[in-house]
Amino acid sequence: MHRAFIMALLVAILTGLGSPTGRAADTPTTRAIWLWDPDPMLTQAGARADFFRFLEQEKITIVWAQVGTEAGPGSGRQLKHRAEWRSWLAEAHQRHIRIEALDGDPSWALKAYHGAPLGVVEAILAFNREAGPREQLDGLHLDIEPYLLTAWRFRLARQTLLREYLDLLVTAQTRLYEFPGMQFGVDIPSWWGSTDERTGRPIADVLFQGTRKAASEHLIDRLDNVGIMNYRNFAEGGDGLIGHGTDILAYADKARHARIWMGVETSRSTPTPAWFAVGLPSADVDRILEGPTPVIGQDSRLDGFRVRLFDDGFNTHVGLSIPDADQARPSPALLTALAKIAARFSVLSTPGPADRGVVAEARALRAFRSDREWQDPAPRPIVDPQTKAEYPGFAATSVMLPKLTFAGLPAETMRRELAVAENVFATYGSYAGIAVHHY
Repeated sequence: MHRAFIMALLVAILTGLGSPTGRAADTPTTRAIWLWDPDPMLTQAGARADFFRFLEQEKITIVWAQVGTEAGPGSGRQLKHRAEWRSWLAEAHQRHIRIEALDGDPSWALKAYHGAPLGVVEAILAFNREAGPREQLDGLHLDIEPYLLTAWRFRLARQTLLREYLDLLVTAQTRLYEFPGMQFGVDIPSWWGSTDERTGRPIADVLFQGTRKAASEHLIDRLDNVGIMNYRNFAEGGDGLIGHGTDILAYADKARHARIWMGVETSRSTPTPAWFAVGLPSADVDRILEGPTPVIGQDSRLDGFRVRLFDDGFNTHVGLSIPDADQARPSPALLTALAKIAARFSVLSTPGPADRGVVAEARALRAFRSDREWQDPAPRPIVDPQTKAEYPGFAATSVMLPKLTFAGLPAETMRRELAVAENVFATYGSYAGIAVHHY
């Protein structure tokens, strides 16, 4: 999507949100924005001027800007482009704009990987200690998304994953608060507190420090701010912005701690192709994934490739996302990794009827064709580059559902839907404002 079009979408979202009635019309609201590529603002005067002009025009006062780190003195980490960050921060603060560091990866939720985010915390603290008062970062905002890991699929593994995730955030917050005035927040999806039909408990239910409740509530109890990925392009109804947001705000009002940002999406993610082995019955796949000799790493990667799962109601199909570099011509590394998947998870990896592969493949393709999150499913066998063994497989492309983003909708539609939603949100004392994903 062209940058000019994205800018137009953001302008449409961030203007005209006031409502003729209610608190939304009377109370000033702030705006935040995710900035995943700050390098142009750090190194290019023109891009920096354009960015500040946009923030001023749309009354955005908080920027969550991704930081990069590199090896520092001793065994620690330090921010990249430190001089450029100091210059940018000084200008931002002169304009009354807060800049909070942004970073995250799903694997960071795992205890084995906590060193990476805690290294980011230490790099931020070191940077602030060396910088002048107007050149310091104002906080840290983490976007980790542990539900993207394979472990999330299993109730007990999910409990462990969430406890490790919460342990990380408590530790990071404690260390970050060593520097006065720092704010600490995270991004979470709107559905963590929703009821899991299998258990009757919240989907992200976890026992943490003696209390069992949704991880979202643990975070609201402790952190300075929480960004809710409330990605819908309509306000009303059970599946709309209001339906997904008000229970969270009601809890936050009772907790009287974290401020709640309601995040909306304005861009459309790039379609992502994946290649799957036609899989085993779901119970068999679960047994293998939870077994003592896992094929897939804790970080849900195999040989560096992101693992994907698709359950068609009978079988679970295990595959890999196809990187851009492998789409025209799969690399030997990708083919080898797919062969490992197929050898362990393919319908042909266990004894059975001769036609079991054909039946499972037909069922899988029907399920993919009926799922709006996937497009263009087609048979694509997997051939082991070493043994030349062939396994039934198929490829499909993951796409963003239209309801998740305002991209492509008329500006007036965005104004109307966000005005309706914000008029309700602003009646809650914990509501901080709209956060836009992303610049």
